[in-house]
Amino acid sequence: MNDEVRQQSHVVQVIHQVYHVASIVKKKGKVLLDRYFLSEPAIKAWKELSGEHETLLHIVTKVRRSYVAYTDPPPRTGKPGRPRIHGERVKLFELFGDQSITFQTATLLLYGVKEEVSYYGVDLLWKEGLYQKLRFVWVSYGNIKSVLTSTDLEADPTTIIELYAKRTNIECMFRAMKQTMAGFFLSFLD
Repeated sequence: MNDEVRQQSHVVQVIHQVYHVASIVKKKGKVLLDRYFLSEPAIKAWKELSGEHETLLHIVTKVRRSYVAYTDPPPRTGKPGRPRIHGERVKLFELFGDQSITFQTATLLLYGVKEEVSYYGVDLLWKEGLYQKLRFVWVSYGNIKSVLTSTDLEADPTTIIELYAKRTNIECMFRAMKQTMAGFFLSFLD
């Protein structure tokens, strides 16, 4: 790993490392980010690594309550002047109260339990100045309301929801591995 990547944020380092592994094994990968939320450096790193080739890596993460996105720009009018680069501003969490949106329902396996989930998915442009198209998924079940996002514009919203829920299984596996390795280490110290 070069010095420039080493000095970048933890999330950017993870994206670079997963992309490196995906390119070696020649398999597509997904980065499930927890507690990091969607960030501009992460999306820039993903775009840089994806380039013009087939994307080997996609990001699935959560969106902060304060985030906004934009609809696609309106068609060109033929009038003089610079064409618009984005459409209307969308306050993401406000869509939960929007009566014009029809949420779909599905029974999904989340955190080891089958849950009745209401969801709505749409592609929007994110981050002023960057305007990267991402798939946003509004999720509601029980008392939980979240907005998830993915760089994979072809992923089904239910797949994005299930993938995000799997991140806790991965964290439990890493915790168990650390505890087992620490136990072995302590045994060898005696």
